[in-house]
Amino acid sequence: MLEFICLKVENCRNCVAEYILSNLISYHLTMANLAALKLKRRLKSANLGYAVPMSLDEKFLIIEKDPKWRVLDLPIDGDPEMVEEVLVEALIVGQFRVASSPGMILGLAADDIIEADSDSPDGYRLIKRGQNVAVHVFCEVDQRDEIEAALNQTIGQIGGELDGKMGETGLCYTIPVQAGFTKIEYALSRVVRDDWTYSNVHDLETGELLNWWLSGAA
Repeated sequence: MLEFICLKVENCRNCVAEYILSNLISYHLTMANLAALKLKRRLKSANLGYAVPMSLDEKFLIIEKDPKWRVLDLPIDGDPEMVEEVLVEALIVGQFRVASSPGMILGLAADDIIEADSDSPDGYRLIKRGQNVAVHVFCEVDQRDEIEAALNQTIGQIGGELDGKMGETGLCYTIPVQAGFTKIEYALSRVVRDDWTYSNVHDLETGELLNWWLSGAA
């Protein structure tokens, strides 16, 4: 709905034309920016030799244009009273690709395929791993910006991307598992030493390695 009133028909036509032109320019700028970000990601993937995740900037642009992208409320620790809004891309009916690694829900990372499951206390069932590692970093409020900038550099060098912030003291990163755990841990320890944890590498109950990266299996 156009929220303005023109006193003359000709003025109204001009306003409508201006409104349409403005939106067309905005659309083409968005698509151009999106194309540039996709190209940057593909070049980085080619340089590293493995696929790298989308940046937050690319995701924000896609959200505006793609109706398949939505937010899915998933319980935290199986508690229906506490949920995290997880960004997903709808696939077939009831199945979703996790678009951004969650910050509060453990065990998932970007590009994992899940299926909504009302019988599960987690609200979903894991279908397939997406070959990304989710990492949660913890820091003091007054140090977060500095740590974020430093990690964006070290993690970015191995293809990782900042995927979100957890309140004022946490950061969530998505890193391709093909970067290798030695490089991942070195990139993190250079900045935050031991103030971080994997989200989807260890069994949440036993602490044992899940080893899904060895065969690509869930």
